[in-house]
Amino acid sequence: GQLLQPFDAGYAAVVNLNNARHTRHPYIIVMAETVADVQKAMKFARKHQLMLFSQISVGGASP
Repeated sequence: GQLLQPFDAGYAAVVNLNNARHTRHPYIIVMAETVADVQKAMKFARKHQLMLFSQISVGGASP
């Protein structure tokens, strides 16, 4: 998968910074493509004691 950080192109498109309902601005966004990607992200978050939030998107559509 792909990792996005605030300074990366495409970050703002994934995190709608203009929406007042969004109060969190994640430092890293994991664009997981496989189960293994999700497992790696979870293992990394656990190891570094990071909060992990999930959002599922199917077929390129936002929920």
